Amino acid sequence: MKEKNIIKIKRYESPCGILMLGSFGNKLCLCDWQIEKHRPMWTSALKEC
Repeated sequence: MKEKNIIKIKRYESPCGILMLGSFGNKLCLCDWQIEKHRPMWTSALKEC
């Protein structure tokens, strides 16, 4: 069975703030602060994929 193109997203609480980490397969493809002014832009771009 062929795997779907799925990005798994997890939150990581670092001492400096919360990071959003995304992985595709076994590779990191996303790393951004949870509270950041450009977050809605990349969130909507990921939903379109």
